[in-house]
Order: sequence, then structure tokens, then C-alpha cells
Amino acid sequence: MRVRSLAGALERVGRDTLVALARRANADIVDLAPPQARFAVADDEGAARLIEVLVGGGIPIVEAAPDESRLERLFLGGAAEPPTAPGSAAPSGPSA
Repeated sequence: MRVRSLAGALERVGRDTLVALARRANADIVDLAPPQARFAVADDEGAARLIEVLVGGGIPIVEAAPDESRLERLFLGGAAEPPTAPGSAAPSGPSA
């Protein structure tokens, strides 16, 4: 997830504080290039939690966006089960 803050805000807070805030949100800081920072979050709930923690920590967030699209996440993260085509039945178990 990529976040952008007001100019100078991330520098004032510092990397150590950003790392600590990210940990509180169960996220990891991936890159810091003020006024932007990139974080690894597990899902949308993790992204929302990260924004809440950053704002609560006094960081004015101007923009937040995922690093990849949902389609990219599908292919990069893999799916547990392949989708079933419409009109086809999934196997229900061993047949006799």
C-alpha cells in the first residue's frame, strides 16, 4: 500500500516511528521516499487499520492507494480454489 503525506510530515516523524506505527497495524514498511511511504498489508482491513494508526499517530495522510490492483493480487497471491465455471458442478466427493 502506498501512502502520501503532507510535505515534510514523514521526515518530522522519522523512520523508527513509522516502523513502530506500522507494527501496531500489523503492517511492514517497505520503502520510505518522502512524501511517500510504501507498506505491506495483508488485506483491505489491514490497509484501513494502517491508515487509522498513521493518522492517530499524527501523520496527515493525503492519499492512500494499493500497490497493485485486485486482479494483480489474484494472480500474485494465488487462489486457494480455482473458480467453478457457471453451470458446472463441483465434485462432491468420492463416487461409488
